[in-house]
Amino acid sequence: MYFLMTNDVESFSIPLNKLDIDTAKEVHEVGLPRLLDLYARHDIKSTFYFTGMFAEQSPESVELVKEHGHRDRRSWLRSLPQRAFDVLSYEEQVNELKKAKRVIEGVAGRIESFRAPMLRINEDTVRALEETGFLSDTSIASQRFDGPLTFGSKRKLKWLIAPRKPYMISYDSIVKSGSSNILEIPISAAIFPFIGTAMRISPFITKILQKYLYRESKKTGKPIVFLFHPNVLRNLSSCCNKKRVMKLEVYDLKREEEKAWDSYVYNSNTSTFHHQLGWRNVVEKTYKHKPLYLIAKEEGEIKGVLPLFLIKSVLFGKKLVSVPFAPYGGVCAENEIIELKIIHILLRKIDGESEAVKLLENQRTD
Repeated sequence: MYFLMTNDVESFSIPLNKLDIDTAKEVHEVGLPRLLDLYARHDIKSTFYFTGMFAEQSPESVELVKEHGHRDRRSWLRSLPQRAFDVLSYEEQVNELKKAKRVIEGVAGRIESFRAPMLRINEDTVRALEETGFLSDTSIASQRFDGPLTFGSKRKLKWLIAPRKPYMISYDSIVKSGSSNILEIPISAAIFPFIGTAMRISPFITKILQKYLYRESKKTGKPIVFLFHPNVLRNLSSCCNKKRVMKLEVYDLKREEEKAWDSYVYNSNTSTFHHQLGWRNVVEKTYKHKPLYLIAKEEGEIKGVLPLFLIKSVLFGKKLVSVPFAPYGGVCAENEIIELKIIHILLRKIDGESEAVKLLENQRTD
């Protein structure tokens, strides 16, 4: 059985919803060292996908990965440009690939493998990869369903019919085997994605998926490909903050505190758009889900917030989700001590509820 651990290294800030040079700095100083240390302790060799922009902003990060010996016989570093390839022409894709390749190869040496930003490619990408000297791609997630609210979701529906095992991509369709020179190595999935983000969103589902993928791999020889983002580790330095939270109050958001909630979310560096109350209003009005918005205060000052919805499903029963129809959510707090305190109080609150909540999905932005 082959297990491929892969990592996308980029400077995209989730809270700011844009590329951010400070994020690149934090990934280099915090995220990558933690991840590389973890791999070293467990003797794991991994493949890293750097964007051309990140490599240009932080060439020392590329050197750091190289020093830790993460490479394979084809290439230890892969190109990950910033623009969505499925909306670019052939000529634009070739130009993007050449720029990213020039930057990365200037630090890392020859690269021959590719993964697209947001996993978005089209049929022109196949010839563009051939033109620029690539030999393989890993931008397809066979049988993965991303839902209607993700980037490029309509085109990604093709993934449902893609081959599960590695295949040479067809010039006519990226989800069919053909005669091109580009080997597609699909990211593992089975409706749900096998990636770090999904693992945080729903550990329970990930465990089931993992067992299925392992059995499939042993039976068919299909390699398991896991995707992780080092930037999820960059904010964990807050756990080193030993400040004791002596009088933290956590309770349901009151109407008169709604402006203060949005103000806190707007100014927090761990929040996202989906923490704002506008998203609560949209979900509640459109889908009729019951909101449970928790606010944490110490001496009258907001220290953290947690948006939740009670979702009722015939398949999964009742569960709390933070937040539905959004890629990110979870606790937004000043440090991890406060975050854990909020979760602890939430669990006590659940135990006291008359409604049974069978699954708590805590999506973290990190």
